[in-house]
Amino acid sequence: MRILDREAYRWRVKHRREIEAQAEAFLERAYRRSRSLKSREAKLTALSVFCGFLRMLPNQVVEEVKSGRSDPYRILDDFVTYLSRIGVAPHSIKDYVSGVRKWLVFNDVEVESAKLREKVELPRQYSITVDKAPTKEELKRMLMAADLRGKALIACLASSGMRIGELLSLRVKDVDFEKHPVRIYVRAEIAKDRQARYCFLSDEAAEILKQYLGERINDPESYIFQGRQQGTRADGTKYLRGGLRNGPMSYWNADTIFTNVLKKAGLYAKDEHGRDVIHIHSLRKFFFTQLLPVLGRDVTQALMGHKEYLDQAYRRFTVEQLAEQYSKAMRHVTIMSTPIEEEKVRKEAALEAIRRLAEVFGIDPLRIKIEREKELGKELSLDEEVQLLQNEIKKIREGSNDPQKIVSEEELEKHLKEGWEFVSVLPSRRIIIRRKS
Repeated sequence: MRILDREAYRWRVKHRREIEAQAEAFLERAYRRSRSLKSREAKLTALSVFCGFLRMLPNQVVEEVKSGRSDPYRILDDFVTYLSRIGVAPHSIKDYVSGVRKWLVFNDVEVESAKLREKVELPRQYSITVDKAPTKEELKRMLMAADLRGKALIACLASSGMRIGELLSLRVKDVDFEKHPVRIYVRAEIAKDRQARYCFLSDEAAEILKQYLGERINDPESYIFQGRQQGTRADGTKYLRGGLRNGPMSYWNADTIFTNVLKKAGLYAKDEHGRDVIHIHSLRKFFFTQLLPVLGRDVTQALMGHKEYLDQAYRRFTVEQLAEQYSKAMRHVTIMSTPIEEEKVRKEAALEAIRRLAEVFGIDPLRIKIEREKELGKELSLDEEVQLLQNEIKKIREGSNDPQKIVSEEELEKHLKEGWEFVSVLPSRRIIIRRKS
C-alpha cells in the first residue's frame, strides 16, 4: 500500500506497541486458531490501519462504540471509503474490514453479517495488479546477488512450489536428503489447508540447502530457516538481537530478505499502483508456469497443495510416482542451467559456509581477505578465499601454541585444569577453548 496518508502512518507507527498490547488477547487467539504468525500480523496490520484512520487506540474505539457515541457500521463504512481513497486493493479492503469486525466482535461489540452487508458498501472484487512470474534469467540474477541464506530461500521456494509459510515452518526432520529427488514432508499442521502432502527439491536447491544448513543438518529439531533472538529492554519493550533462535523465521523477515535480493540484482520495481512487480509469492507462480505444460494441472497443483487437486492426484499416484514425475520435470525448475553457473553457485555457497564457521572461531573473514589481497596485489578467487580461511581455521584447530582450539566434552576438564578457558560450543557439540593470557 502506498503511503498517501502520512499523518495516519506516522500516528500508527508511534502507537504500534500500544495497539498491539491492547489487542494482545485477540491476536493470540488468532494465532492459536491458525498457527500462523502471518495471520496474526495481518490482523494487527488491519487494526493498526483502522486505529490510524480514527487516531484512536483500540480500547478508546471500543468505549466509543459501547457507549453509543459511535455506530460501528458507520465507522466501518467510513473506513472502507478511506481505504479506497488511499489506493488499497479491493481484496485487501475486504480483509481489513473482516479483521476489524472480528476484533469488534471479540470485544463484545455486535456486528451482524446481514447488517454489515446492507450498511457497509465493499468495493467489487477485482485484481488491480497482474502477478508476474520471474523468468529463469531473473532468478539467476537473484541467486548471484543473494547470500547463502537468500539463495536457499529462493531456490527452495522456486523448485518446490511450497507456500512461504509452509517453508518457514519446516524442520530438518521434515526433509529427507537420502531420497532422490530430495523429499519434503509438509505436515498437516503447517499446510494451509491442513492436509499433509509431499513435495520435492531440485538437485540444485538441495545442494544449496545442505550448504546453508551446515552442521545443523544433523539436528532434526532445528528449523530450516531460523528466527532472530528477541530481547527485552529496561522499559519492557521487545527488540531483535543478533543471534538466531531455534524458532521459525517470520514471514516479514523472509519478505525483507527477498526484497533486498531484488534490489541488489537490479530487479526491484513497482507497478502503477505502487505494488511490487516481483514479490516472494511470485516464486510459487514460477513453479506453476514451468511445470504445468510438462506435468499437467492435476500433478502440478497437487504438488503445490491446491486442495481441489490433492485428493484426486493422490488417489491416482503414489508418492514414488509423484517423485518420478517431478524428476522428469526437474530441469524446468533448475535455475543455474549451465555447469559453469552451477559450479559458481556451489563455490559461493561453500565460501559463505566457511565464512560463518570462521566467525565462530573468532576470525574476521573480511579483514583476513583484505590483508591477503594487499600482500598479493590482486583480488582473491573464490577457491583462494576458501583455502585462506581453511588455513586460518586449521591453525586454531591443530596448533597447540595458538590461542584457541577445539576439544571434545571429555577433554574439556583436563584442559581447564591446564589453564585453558571455555569460549563456546559448536553445533557438533565440540567445544572451542582458548589459552588464558
